[in-house]
Amino acid sequence: MKVQDNSWRSSRRLLRVAASSNLFVIEVHKEEYLGQLRCMFSEHGLNLVQVNQRPLPLLGREQRENTNWWLVSDIGVRI
Repeated sequence: MKVQDNSWRSSRRLLRVAASSNLFVIEVHKEEYLGQLRCMFSEHGLNLVQVNQRPLPLLGREQRENTNWWLVSDIGVRI
């Protein structure tokens, strides 16, 4: 789900429909959205964990932009 500047209303509607048992992976391309999304989901009892992506050496010459994060459902597992 890419969040556009004008789509906050529809995102909030999506949260009202989502049950707390749903798992989410949100790819975020603007740092300013990280806190906004975490706060918005938290208001509905859904905690998100930020994943700072980095290329895996075994996958070859993969490149990622520095402005690329995932917010994923917090299921309480820590590695």
